[in-house]
Amino acid sequence: MTEKEYEIIPLTIKELKEFSGLFTGNINKKITGAGQYILLGTRKDGRSIGAIAGTRSENGMYSIESLYVEPDERGMGAGTALFEEFRSIVRDVDPKALIHAGFRDDEYGDAESLLNFFNAMGLPESDAMAEGEHHFVFRC
Repeated sequence: MTEKEYEIIPLTIKELKEFSGLFTGNINKKITGAGQYILLGTRKDGRSIGAIAGTRSENGMYSIESLYVEPDERGMGAGTALFEEFRSIVRDVDPKALIHAGFRDDEYGDAESLLNFFNAMGLPESDAMAEGEHHFVFRC
């Protein structure tokens, strides 16, 4: 299945329950309403397999706060489809916007997969503020 074959769904409050187990970190506690976040999910064969969540900060930079794809679906385009749709939404709002993605190794069960994903997308890693932190800042 290619990334174009994944069903990307803009999530509303109605769909949040279905996808809530796919958000990483404590993002579920932060989401009080879909309006302040860009929330996208993806399905394959009717099964929820991935999600991305991001928000816009006060300084105008967008942050990806969660990106997750079920392990058995990784490497098949679902993460890329979510990521590219997120970038497209940001680009439509502000073509010059910066996007930040940052995570700590101890926040994710499989931080290496996430690091490999961003590297495969061709995004350079910024200097970390502390050991075990990874930061990527890029234009949409």
